[in-house]
Amino acid sequence: MNNTPELYEDPVCQMKVKASARQTVYRGKTYYFCSEGCYNTFQAAPRTYSGIFAKIRILKKRLVKKKSPPAKATSSHTTQYTCPMHPEIVEPVLGSCPKCGMALEPILTTSAARHDDTAEMAAYLKLKKAFISSLLLTVPIMALEMIPAIGRAVPSATVITLVATTMIIFGPGRFILTRAYSALRHRTMNMFTLIALGTFTAYGYSTAMVILAAVAPERIPALALKADGMLGLYFETAAVIITLVLLGQLLEEAARKQTQQALKKLLDLAPATALRLKAAEQNLTPKHTDEEELPALPPEAFETVPLNEVIKGDILLVQPGAKVAVDGIVISGLSEVDESFLTGEAMLVKKTRGSRVLGGTINGIGAFMMRAEKVGAETFLAEVVTLTERAQRSHPPVQALVDRITHVFIPTVLGIAALSFLAWMLWGPEPAFEYALLAFVGVLIIACPCALGLATPMALTVGISRGAEKGVLIKDATLLEKFSAVTLIAIDKTGTLTHGKPRLADHTVFITAKNIPPDNLSDSPSLSEENPPQSTSSTTTANSRNTLLQIAASLEALSEHPLAKGMLAAAREAKLSLLPVTDFKASIGEGISGYIKGTRYTLGSIHMMNRIGVALPKTSYDANKTGTEEEKSHPNTKILSGTVLYLAANNQLLSTFTLRDTLKETAYETVAKLRARGIKIILLSGDNIRNCAEVTQALALDGFYGELRPQDKLRQLEAFKRTKHTVLMAGDGINDAPALAAADVSIAMGTGSDVALETAHATLLKGDLQSLDQLFTLSSKTLTTIKSNLFLAFFYNTASIPIAAGVLYPLWGVTLSPMIAALMMILSSISVIGNALRLKKSII
Repeated sequence: MNNTPELYEDPVCQMKVKASARQTVYRGKTYYFCSEGCYNTFQAAPRTYSGIFAKIRILKKRLVKKKSPPAKATSSHTTQYTCPMHPEIVEPVLGSCPKCGMALEPILTTSAARHDDTAEMAAYLKLKKAFISSLLLTVPIMALEMIPAIGRAVPSATVITLVATTMIIFGPGRFILTRAYSALRHRTMNMFTLIALGTFTAYGYSTAMVILAAVAPERIPALALKADGMLGLYFETAAVIITLVLLGQLLEEAARKQTQQALKKLLDLAPATALRLKAAEQNLTPKHTDEEELPALPPEAFETVPLNEVIKGDILLVQPGAKVAVDGIVISGLSEVDESFLTGEAMLVKKTRGSRVLGGTINGIGAFMMRAEKVGAETFLAEVVTLTERAQRSHPPVQALVDRITHVFIPTVLGIAALSFLAWMLWGPEPAFEYALLAFVGVLIIACPCALGLATPMALTVGISRGAEKGVLIKDATLLEKFSAVTLIAIDKTGTLTHGKPRLADHTVFITAKNIPPDNLSDSPSLSEENPPQSTSSTTTANSRNTLLQIAASLEALSEHPLAKGMLAAAREAKLSLLPVTDFKASIGEGISGYIKGTRYTLGSIHMMNRIGVALPKTSYDANKTGTEEEKSHPNTKILSGTVLYLAANNQLLSTFTLRDTLKETAYETVAKLRARGIKIILLSGDNIRNCAEVTQALALDGFYGELRPQDKLRQLEAFKRTKHTVLMAGDGINDAPALAAADVSIAMGTGSDVALETAHATLLKGDLQSLDQLFTLSSKTLTTIKSNLFLAFFYNTASIPIAAGVLYPLWGVTLSPMIAALMMILSSISVIGNALRLKKSII
């Protein structure tokens, strides 16, 4: 049953609207309207928007639209094409690779939201038409050549087969000759070199014999005659081979379309249009929208524009159930958004003023206005597609071996074909020339490395796309082979093993300095997003405690560290405003500092306090772990003792803030699975020793190193590598970036910093370690598929070439027809394609 509501056309603007929209009846017909504005326009002149007058007006509008130039140039969105085997080949039009002859594939990384596959569909239909044409011409050729009774009954049968084969060779089969010629121009040889040489040899020889028989039959050599005295012609061989090759190419194209479906589905997540605030309404300045809630605006204040016309700074309306067009910030409204394409789970995420939203996510029942921040190729969705496709075009180390073998494979095949021809001519039975020619053509056709060329790209495309569907973004195919060698995982704590959402649990004031500004120094807007922290305690007055919290939160507002979010959440709960900060500086892995009302404040770790000479008392940790009732009710929740931040001014300690985080519920199971693979897991963290020890004990890790700065993490990781370990580093922060860059394999959490995401080899989009075990499984299955594909291709060629050359003839009288060789070549490619497509349904 189809539950899709019926849509009607607004007679004024031609938008599609539901029957529940505003409506009116004119001359017995009901009209529906998208807005009050269109309704009033119609009521003012109903005759203009109904009947024949409406049709004339719409026709004029369409004609003007056709004649007028496009509003914006779209050349930057033009699709480019590349070769799956040679990613350095990039062409502006769809065609074939000049090196290997394989069909080019579209690069789905344009800044346009959707990929126009018109060119690929046209090429596919052209190939399909070529196959059908070749097949229709091949059937009568086979009947005339292979069934003597039919051949003798048809006058001029030889001429008919010659003409039909010529039409196939230079018609549907012309692409084989052009690709072989293209390779020759680039001083290389590919699979089409072998096919063209084999088919053209059979066709050229047969044509020459027919012409010779017509002009000088007495000069026909005896070796050209069969045992019954008839000419040995091989038109059907050339025709059948080309038809089978076309069938193979058609099946390959269909398989390629399947392998790209995952990426195209990602691209289709972005809507084709967006509702943008009209230029006439753009009297809302950026300052205004940042400081005040935007007033509710009617739908007619917005216009529908193509996605590629949205620019940074545009104000967009996201209606209930609609897709978010681009990345941006919510500036008005309240809703929940489905971010399942990012997390892999259909969980609605609350969005209020100030929340970030991503293009491609789906809005819930609320409506909100947003400001566009990243558009086109800058959006997170476009970046995921770009990185995924780039990974598909990269080659794992095993492909380097394949490339070296392929480089010498074709010349070797040509040599074998020549030797088999010579051997049959010297030692073969009569008619020796026929046996020799068929062996020569058979070796060339059956040795065509189609399957070898498909083995790696097919498996990579399917495997990496499968990972993207599961929220695992692989940036480089070399990662797949390195994974199998990993023996040690060095892992960060905050945001990786823990939720990365620490809450303020304890606040101690040591000194009340005279230069601390009072609570009412700032008129900055209060923080409004609710995220209540844990209850706090203080040894001084509430005013002093709030002032110190206000200073710390003002500094942290300029930081992206997870601890900063905890401090800001505490300030929101206390309804404190932010103070202006100048000369802000961040020391990665240590802390931050800046001037507030003329006084320089420093907030950071014990390392930072020691470096600037602040005397510290012995910090006592609260042994009684606190947590919310929800956290306590979860059997796997582990609340950590706490991370201490020190606030100082003028080399004096003012206050300490203790923030507590919780372990991710999935960390226990994931760590157990990784250790079951025989991998050691070591914690590398900048947090205090006590917290690191608790995490190590709770998760049964193999060891830990705490209170590490970025350079300490890097040194420790290099020490692991010197002990002959293949090291995987997993982290999410800026302070993890050096270690991520130095690791053999590096994984970043999708919820982490931009630097970490850019540095790592792969990203777990939903920021959950559970995906790390899935990545190991995906890597293993993809690599296994590549190796099995290569085995199929190599085994097929190794076993088939001697048979085609005729080594079995002396023993059992077995030879291999070139047409059977062409069929086996196609079956080899199909086996490789089918093996790769199994990854689409594999469990990871």
